Amino acid sequence: MSFYKEVRTFFLKNDPGRVRLAKKIAANFKTKSAQKIVMKRLVEVYRSGGPANIKIIPSVTETPKVAVSVEEE
Repeated sequence: MSFYKEVRTFFLKNDPGRVRLAKKIAANFKTKSAQKIVMKRLVEVYRSGGPANIKIIPSVTETPKVAVSVEEE
């Protein structure tokens, strides 16, 4: 299995929202030793509850529209 497929499968199983990162990770870590270190670290992070710095940003369609009225004197 290629490293890209391994990382992609890992993210699909553990964090589908971050599956887009698989391609970037695979491109940055090309040696077998680096790939083993990355996979070991991913397993450690997700075993302890996942990354702590998750920020959920609402999409443009989910933001409420607010009507503002300006009163003139």
